[in-house]
Amino acid sequence: MSLLNFISSKKKENILIFGTGAGGVNLYKSIRTQKNIIGFIDNNTQKQGRKFLGRNIYAPTQILSLEFDKIIIASDYYKEIYQQLTTELNIYKKNITIFHSTIEKNISIKRTAQDYIEKSIKHLACSNNFLISNLSHYLADKYTSYLSDTKLYKVKWLDSVQKNKIQTFRKAENVHSYGPNFIGSRQKTKIINKPEIALYQFKNAQIMTVSGTIALEGRNAIMTRVPSEKSEKSDFSAGHVSYQFKKKALILNFKPLMLEKGIAITGANDLNYFHWILEVLSKIQFLKEMTDNYKNYPILISQQIENIQNIKSALNCLDISNPIIYLDSTQAYMVKDLLFITPPNYLATNLTKNHRFSMSSSYYSLDSLLFLRHSMLSKVIDSDDTSFERIFLARKNFIRSYNQEKVENLLSMFDFKSVYLEDLSFEEQVCIINSAKFIVGPTGAAWTNLLFANNEVKALCWMAEEYGDLSCFSTIAKYLNINLDYITYVTGAKNTRDLYYLPYEVDLEKIKQWLELNINVNDPQA
Repeated sequence: MSLLNFISSKKKENILIFGTGAGGVNLYKSIRTQKNIIGFIDNNTQKQGRKFLGRNIYAPTQILSLEFDKIIIASDYYKEIYQQLTTELNIYKKNITIFHSTIEKNISIKRTAQDYIEKSIKHLACSNNFLISNLSHYLADKYTSYLSDTKLYKVKWLDSVQKNKIQTFRKAENVHSYGPNFIGSRQKTKIINKPEIALYQFKNAQIMTVSGTIALEGRNAIMTRVPSEKSEKSDFSAGHVSYQFKKKALILNFKPLMLEKGIAITGANDLNYFHWILEVLSKIQFLKEMTDNYKNYPILISQQIENIQNIKSALNCLDISNPIIYLDSTQAYMVKDLLFITPPNYLATNLTKNHRFSMSSSYYSLDSLLFLRHSMLSKVIDSDDTSFERIFLARKNFIRSYNQEKVENLLSMFDFKSVYLEDLSFEEQVCIINSAKFIVGPTGAAWTNLLFANNEVKALCWMAEEYGDLSCFSTIAKYLNINLDYITYVTGAKNTRDLYYLPYEVDLEKIKQWLELNINVNDPQA
């Protein structure tokens, strides 16, 4: 190494990346030329001690023995990890940051070329041509880190599988999907296919709580999707799925724990309130509809539910008689006799680069929405202490920061009360939303609580223009006769994952116009 290069390298910060999923990969690509990445951190014991992108994967307990300047968290579990680092390991807060603040805006030609090569290799490995696919996988595994610790699987879509179906709860049907009701535009509507809600049985099936993919013997993978959406648009990488393209997937080599039998009450995300309520807990409706020979099976559910009190409270509203087995979200499980229920409601979790959500990206069952609404409202006792007619869904700006303080100042002129739903119990959230006449706030999981709103409520939501026609909340609102309007802002994001982190500014004038149109400022109780 030349003296100049040596001096240059010494100036680079020593970085540890916490997370080896898609976030860790994206962060590595973004900063590898500007920073000295000394390794990765992961709580998954099966990954610790291995190599990832040419760097060592360390256990969190090894951090203090490493020389680093900063730890960057690149995981959906950022809140839990931040708490772990600061409380359990006593890492200084100034030495910790989150992926969103490190996103590279001007990507170099070299980085673009590297990304293209990596994607091309993965595409070739997932090719329909047997020779090309296997040769590409072998060479890439031997000479690069792109496909390390993965095996090729053939993909079948759950909604097209007939052999393993043992019971149909609800038939497939065509339903309406409603786009966001953007102010100044006519609301779009589209008829899409909602798949049947059915019960499947698989033998020797590998599952994870953060993936809708079931890995079977013979290198076959069963994937959950939105049938009306093109599969190429969706990013299925999560849990044990490293990459998927068309009819093949790269599945990570985990050493799974063994279970005898169970009903998978799982989904594509075990941290997000939206996915928990609408995709995961909605499956519980059908436990009592199962034939008698399956009713004694234990349910398999993420251990995260024990850590998230609001989700645990929601679960307790659903009267489960089955025994429960809690699963570690970082662990793969091989279930000898697995029962799997089609999700009654489903949203494509992430999209591939340069794609936006459309009205075909999600589907919902009115029957399921009403089940959740009635089951949970019936168990919640109303309280005058949680009754506000005008509420603002405020957010602690740990990520995705915006001009919230200015929004609050504006809304205070119209007697709005700022509420932080994440600080409230599930019962308090339900009561607050149910009593509200006006709801205003940014898009996010908090809007799942529209399930509990009364049909006289008027609501305003703002979301990134790059989301496109994200219809998850607008469709729920339409099904439940709720008036939900939308305004947009621009972030410049190139993929939906970045939208989860990027800061923005919302147009205060647009909010003010909506308030003046819908609220009589001279009559605070109007």
